[in-house]
Amino acid sequence: MQYHHFIVPLKSSLKLKRDAIGNKGCSLLFLQKHRYRIPETHVVLSTAFEEYQKEPVTTLQKLQSEISRLPGHHYIVRSSTTLEDSEKFSHAGQFKSVSNITGVDSMVKAIEELWASPVPTQPNGYSGSRDPVQPEMKYAVLLQRMIPSVLAGVCFSKNPVNQQNETIVEAVEGPGEDLMQKGATPLRWRLRNKEIREGETSHDHIRVIREVARSTARLKRLYGKHIDLEWVYDGLRVYYVQVRSITAESKINIYSNKMAQEMLPGQIKPLVWSVNIPMVNSTWINILSSITGPLDIKPEDLAKSFYYRTYFNVAKLGEIFGEFGVPLESLENTMLSDSSTRHSFRPGLRTLRHTFRIIRFIGSILRFEKFYLEEYRELSATYKALAMKLSGDLTPEVYSGYFQ
Repeated sequence: MQYHHFIVPLKSSLKLKRDAIGNKGCSLLFLQKHRYRIPETHVVLSTAFEEYQKEPVTTLQKLQSEISRLPGHHYIVRSSTTLEDSEKFSHAGQFKSVSNITGVDSMVKAIEELWASPVPTQPNGYSGSRDPVQPEMKYAVLLQRMIPSVLAGVCFSKNPVNQQNETIVEAVEGPGEDLMQKGATPLRWRLRNKEIREGETSHDHIRVIREVARSTARLKRLYGKHIDLEWVYDGLRVYYVQVRSITAESKINIYSNKMAQEMLPGQIKPLVWSVNIPMVNSTWINILSSITGPLDIKPEDLAKSFYYRTYFNVAKLGEIFGEFGVPLESLENTMLSDSSTRHSFRPGLRTLRHTFRIIRFIGSILRFEKFYLEEYRELSATYKALAMKLSGDLTPEVYSGYFQ
């Protein structure tokens, strides 16, 4: 189909193609088709990006002209490629978004910023695949009206920690980006068979939580697979801003600072984070790998910094706990739930298969003092000899000779 403009309104009445509007655009049309309220949205067609690569100045001038005719709202500028939110890949959070943008120049700058941002070469939490980016990727951009938020969040049609068929609603009071980008600790509800099993039932907006849970259950049936659904409540109405499917192979990264507040309280500045966290996490991975065998987990996978606060990756910890046979319900209660329910750990077959490594690990701990003293004596003697030389000339050759 030939388009005469770079920017068109996103309406179900228009015959817009996936290659032109990307997967996020199609998911919004899906919501609109099934009569779910979405924010007013315009889409910068993928043809604009293709033209920008050939004639950047002319393309930006045309975008300025078309944006000047849009309503004067505050917008969130979001990517909508044919790669993200697909059946095999999610790349959730890896493509750039820019929030609360207004004015022609700022809008054009935001679009250009998205186009210039790096395209991820590997998917994150939703997909375990390591395939490279598809060369035929089309890059559209959504201009979505910002909804003044009283309550906003995300809803999962299955529990992302223990994979149970129960609905999980997470929300923050105020801007939704506090949850999606800043890592604010969310309010949390867990529903099974429409009954709230966990969460504050007397919350001022519990009606909204129930409405979002019902919508998620219905959309899951329409999709024919599990989904997560982003939503915003403006005090009067609920708007749905994104829906994506969760395939059977998908893994969702869920972050929590419940335990981190006790173990790593206060702010952790970037310099401290860059040294301390990788070192500590690497040590833990090495210790655990000596029991479970090699773990396909990198130090940076275990924790993340949101506005100088530490958040643990509950999903990755679940993989490790699962190797020991620890029930994931225990991990969920410990790191996400306010419930006082405690689970006892009973070793099973998954635990017993690590018996030899566990015995060897315990043996190494019992012999630790002996190994430590041997290494300490050797290092102590080296440094004492080095200290005697410090009073004289110490060339790099002499210095390095002590550590050969």
